[in-house]
Amino acid sequence: AEERLPSEGDGAARVVAALQTAEREAKSESRDARYDVLDGHWPRDAQLAERLGEAQSRKGHAQAWMELETQSFSRSELLDMLGRHAREQVQNLTELTTAATSLEFFRRTVAAMASDDSPQTRSCTVCLEEGLPLGKLAITP
Repeated sequence: AEERLPSEGDGAARVVAALQTAEREAKSESRDARYDVLDGHWPRDAQLAERLGEAQSRKGHAQAWMELETQSFSRSELLDMLGRHAREQVQNLTELTTAATSLEFFRRTVAAMASDDSPQTRSCTVCLEEGLPLGKLAITP
């Protein structure tokens, strides 16, 4: 997936760069720092969530992750769990890429509208009125 993302635009390239930075940071982070991050993460995967126990709130999951670390897993269980979690992360990255690409489009559109005040640029495609002030315009899909 990482090799495919840069071809999907500037937003995707930024996601790949952020992913690479996060990977470098993760390799050098301490155990405490890792649990600080996991404190706010609850997996969508039902089987992994079941292993962690019941979610208590939106934050405060570090203890559940610490307890998971003490559990024993067979090789097949561990590979299965890691595979499911990896697929979840791919889904998360895909959603992040889509959002970053959408945000990039929005920023470019706003910049174009702000820099070009010609009546044709600032027109309504519904009522055909031209020369609308920037504050009266909306960007729709």
